[in-house]
This record gives sequence, structure tokens and C-alpha cells, in this order.
Amino acid sequence: MELIITAFLLGLYGSGHCISMCGPVVGILGMNTQTHRVTAAFLYNLGRITTYSLLGIIAAILSIAMNDLKPIQLILRYLAGILMLFVALQFFGFPKFLAFVEKPLKNFTKPITKLSQRFFPINTKLRAYCAGMVWGLFPCGMVYAAFAISLSATSFIQAPLIMFGFGLGTFAVMVSLSIFGNYAGKFLTHPKLRIVSGILILAMTLMYLIPMLIKDLGLSQGMDHSMMNHVEMDHSATEHKSDIDHSLQKLTIDHNSHNIDTNANHEHQMNEPIDHSSMSH
Repeated sequence: MELIITAFLLGLYGSGHCISMCGPVVGILGMNTQTHRVTAAFLYNLGRITTYSLLGIIAAILSIAMNDLKPIQLILRYLAGILMLFVALQFFGFPKFLAFVEKPLKNFTKPITKLSQRFFPINTKLRAYCAGMVWGLFPCGMVYAAFAISLSATSFIQAPLIMFGFGLGTFAVMVSLSIFGNYAGKFLTHPKLRIVSGILILAMTLMYLIPMLIKDLGLSQGMDHSMMNHVEMDHSATEHKSDIDHSLQKLTIDHNSHNIDTNANHEHQMNEPIDHSSMSH
């Protein structure tokens, strides 16, 4: 569940990156749309999220195939964290570190564009949905980060859910961009909003990486061991205190018993009959 939430937040906070990368695609789809604009906007993005979910199924298959290749899984987990860090730095105005991942795959842009043109003009709901599925194939560094996270899934169903969560995180912003165009783009790419998004992504990245580092470096075992020792110390201290309290209670009972015996003897002596014969008249 934590990985699904991480992917969702990555999509939500990193939507500004999606605007810069997918803005031209949204523009092309809009110009070739001859059906209801709002309906088409939802269908585009549903198709895009469907493609992400299918990529998640591929990630699940690869994860099963690499089940015995722990070093590769370890590298992919940290690669996802590094890509998330690059996204955060890009929001702060640093150079586009994601370019080293996105540029090699830009060669696929032309064939993907030609594939999307097969559904032009977009005059039916099915064409809008299919065009959105093709949109999900365009190269994007954030999609690669989410895909790397999905490779760390612990079950088959979790991987497509991670990719679905990522797509769901981007859904609201991309639908707004599809409907309102540049008006939404100008607002969502405001410098102050980008800095806030960068801070949130950076914080989320640290929350993703630090627990992994603690676990992989074996620091969690030392922490658990020290906590166990602390618990044992508390337990021994409790037992010691219990023994002292028990001893004090026993001493109090013995003292009370002694007082009861003393009082009983005293009453017994007071109740004995007086020997009048021994008294002198």
C-alpha cells in the first residue's frame, strides 16, 4: 500500500512536469477533436491511465522473472528514488537531469505520433479513448520513475495498482489542461507552485529512500535490538519493584499479625478470673 500511495503522490505533486512534457500532445489532441470537449478530455486520460496499468502488468511479469535477481531489484528500487529526486530538482530550477533517461527514448516519439494519427479525427468516444492509450506511450521521466517503483511490487496485482495510482494522481491536472488549455497551464506552472511541488516531491523521496537505506544497511536490526534491551531492562526493573512491593506487603502482614497476637494475649489476661483466695483480708 505504501508504494501505491508513493506513486499516487508522485503523480499528484509532479503534475507540473507533465504539463511541460504532455502540453503539446494535449494541444494536438484538442485540435483534432470533433466531439464533446469535456467528454473527450476524460476519455483521453482514462485511456492514458489504462496504458499505465498495462505497463504495470508488464512490470509485474518482469518482477516475477527477476525474483531471484535481488541485486537488480535493489538497483531498480534506488533508481526509482533517484528519478524522483531528479524530478524534485527540476522543479527547483536545476537542469533537466531526467534528460539522460528521456532523450534515448525520444526516437520512439515519431512512431507513437504516427500511431495516434490513425485515430484522427477524434469524432467518437472510442477514438478518444484509443488516442489516450497511445498518449500513455510517450516518453516521460516520471512514468519511468513510477515504472521502476512498480518493479519493487511484492505481488502481481500490486504492480498495476502502482501504475494506476500514479495515473490517478495526474488525472485532475491533465483533465484540467485538456479542457482549459493554456489557462490551466499558466496557473499550474506558476513559479511559486512549482517550488511547493518540488518541496513535496523531495520530502516524499526522502520518505521513500531513508527506510530502504536503514533496512538495507542493517540499521533497523540494531535499533530493534536496542529497543529489546530497553524493554528487558524495563521488565527486570518492574520485576525488581514487584519483589520489593511483595516483600513490603509480607512484612506489613507479619507486623499486623504480631499486633493481633499481642492484643489477643492482652485481652486473654484481662479476662482471666481473679483468685480471691490469694488476697488477704
